[in-house]
Amino acid sequence: MADESTFDDVRVGGFVAAAVGAGAGSAADLVLPGLGGPLGVAVAAVGNLVGVGIERRQGRAVRAFEEACGFADLTPNELCNAVGGDDHRIELTLRALSAAAESRLDQKVRALGRALASGALAEHDAIVERETFVVDALARMEAPHAKVLFIMDQPPIPQENGRVYKSVDLAWTESKLVQRYPQAGDVMASIIATMSGVAVIRPLSSSGSAYQQAAYDISDFGRLVLGRLLEAGLRVDR
Repeated sequence: MADESTFDDVRVGGFVAAAVGAGAGSAADLVLPGLGGPLGVAVAAVGNLVGVGIERRQGRAVRAFEEACGFADLTPNELCNAVGGDDHRIELTLRALSAAAESRLDQKVRALGRALASGALAEHDAIVERETFVVDALARMEAPHAKVLFIMDQPPIPQENGRVYKSVDLAWTESKLVQRYPQAGDVMASIIATMSGVAVIRPLSSSGSAYQQAAYDISDFGRLVLGRLLEAGLRVDR
């Protein structure tokens, strides 16, 4: 019988391999036998790049799993046992590790690992589902989305005691967000659409209303997701 460390490696490795998947393809499959000349060199170079990319994805998935173990204060074997054979927890694990593998944001990798741990140890299915929603939202977000969400967690203008503001003054529009984050001006519409799609922001108006532009506010779910990123060490330049 394999010792516990080997058993851990086998089970954790299986989760990581399933999460990283074959979406990028195998580097070996890209190197065609007998293909020479400049094209063969180019294909080999692409194969090497893909191999490096897959290795880095695996590393990020492993870091997320390690974060889950540390957050839950469990060994890898104990965490695997917590996930057990439950379909919901297995799916949560795969989604969390897959999202971590593809992320370029370290704090997101940590937040995904913590969501994995919270779901694996949950006593109620509702908590597992909540953590799955968190993972799915984080999967769609990277650093620009996190920064916009952070910006939207405060009003677009300073609030002063005693002053009455119109709702339009306290709503975020695309143009106001671009003023606060001009580096993302060309992609702000895409950022807003992505965040709206995972319900971390909510629309406050529709076309034809009193607003000149569609207006948005951070949702309660968005504050939950933002909180997870901040707890994982996210720092945003104001």
